[in-house]
Amino acid sequence: MSKFCTACGSQMADNATFCTNCGTPLANAPGQGPMFTPPPAPVPPPAQAPVNNGFPGYDQNTFPPEPNPAFLEDVGRAKAATNKNTIIAACIIGAAVIAIVVVLLLIFTGGGYKKPLDNLVKSYETGKGSYYAETLTPAQKSSLEEDYINKSNKYDSIEEYYDDVFGSKQESLKDRYGDNFSISYNITKKTELKDSMLKSYASGYKSTFGKKVDISAGYDLDLEVTWKGADKDEDGDKNITVLKVDGDWVLYNGSADMLMPKKLGGTNNGSGYSYDYDDDDDDYDLGDIDLGELEDLFS
Repeated sequence: MSKFCTACGSQMADNATFCTNCGTPLANAPGQGPMFTPPPAPVPPPAQAPVNNGFPGYDQNTFPPEPNPAFLEDVGRAKAATNKNTIIAACIIGAAVIAIVVVLLLIFTGGGYKKPLDNLVKSYETGKGSYYAETLTPAQKSSLEEDYINKSNKYDSIEEYYDDVFGSKQESLKDRYGDNFSISYNITKKTELKDSMLKSYASGYKSTFGKKVDISAGYDLDLEVTWKGADKDEDGDKNITVLKVDGDWVLYNGSADMLMPKKLGGTNNGSGYSYDYDDDDDDYDLGDIDLGELEDLFS
């Protein structure tokens, strides 16, 4: 025998028509048709495309390698720095908003009760009467214009009139303290005026100027004033009243001598009426005594 099965390789008789081992029909066997061909093996379906799981280049069943700990520390520091910068920026923005609100409040509430005091100081230091004019009510300015402008051909405005007044005050202060003198004050006592006193002041304004005003607030202030220059420094006490009249803070019964030192004719001195001996000038000074008031005391 020299015939072999093409399926399993078993040896068969030369005249065999099928394999006695596996039953496979043999090709070219007498009386047989074409040899049976088994169906092809099934083809497996194509592989599914990777699903994006948030990490580029990795499918849903694969995860990226663990990051380097040093890298994680750098990320943490960067995040902390970002948070810190955000907080700082928020604080800066918040402070700016608060500052804007404060400025707006000062603008719409008359600038604060210190505004007339600061303007009075500027009048002495610059010699400009326009600052002092800001410490007066419109009714006061109208009255002064009637007395000093309309009845005189010398000045065109109340500011121009007070330019002369405070120019003279500035020269006196320079003579005493030096060219680059400065004036500062410290409020040692602040007393809020009661409603009954505010109404009394409003009544006084109406009687004096013939105009009804609204006085919504007021303070009686005790001040410690310092005049400082290259030649000498001095301190003195003052008492000044400020009122909020029709929405603006002004000086009550203000005068150009309110913050001048006693040696230069200052008024409203906290020490009251007294003689004062000045060792520097080797003379006596009547301080802030008003001659009209002195006459009243002895009449």
